[in-house]
Amino acid sequence: MRAGDTCVYQGSEVALFPLDYINVTQIANPSSYSHCCGHMADYGFPYHPYPAYAPFSCTLFESSGSALGNRRSYVSDAPVWTASHGLTYVTVSFTHDLNPPTATHYNQGDLIYHSGDAGQAIGEHIHMDQSPIANASLITDGTVCPSGLCYHLASDDEAEAIFYLTGSENVVYTAGKNFTTWSGSPIIPGPGPGPGPGGGGNFKIWMAAKLLRRRKNGL
Repeated sequence: MRAGDTCVYQGSEVALFPLDYINVTQIANPSSYSHCCGHMADYGFPYHPYPAYAPFSCTLFESSGSALGNRRSYVSDAPVWTASHGLTYVTVSFTHDLNPPTATHYNQGDLIYHSGDAGQAIGEHIHMDQSPIANASLITDGTVCPSGLCYHLASDDEAEAIFYLTGSENVVYTAGKNFTTWSGSPIIPGPGPGPGPGGGGNFKIWMAAKLLRRRKNGL
């Protein structure tokens, strides 16, 4: 989805994939360095910070501090249409934004997060997880990755089981994930790309964030 995109079917919002650029850099795998449990994935981008948008109208449910990557979890305000679970509440979490937006409620299509390297991230990206239940907390089953104890959202599922694509995404690499493009009711398009080179967002804010990141890295 792009900034401002919305979609409603039979009175309920459709869960739209919250990025307009799909480049999966790490998936859940028993032998993974940090993704050895659950169904989370990492997404890389052509520039930073890269925007993510609210896949549905949602409210902040859980959050963590910068040492743990500035994770933010949001639960849909009402049941939404999902790709494999029908009409259900959804919880989605994002991790690693250096300076995440601080609002507690977002409408579908609002800027909700950015890529970053907060916490123990190696390189800037967005770590995203999703669950087809309301208020899915971060849990662990005791599985230990090479990077430490593995955590994921309760009852999480693959991104392609939750979200629909709009057809406007730039798909670079899906790591074998079979996303479904929504073909029901019309998607009401937003204004287009977010902050960054060639984007329709606030270039000054993007540049300020980039300068802050360079200072953090001693550049």
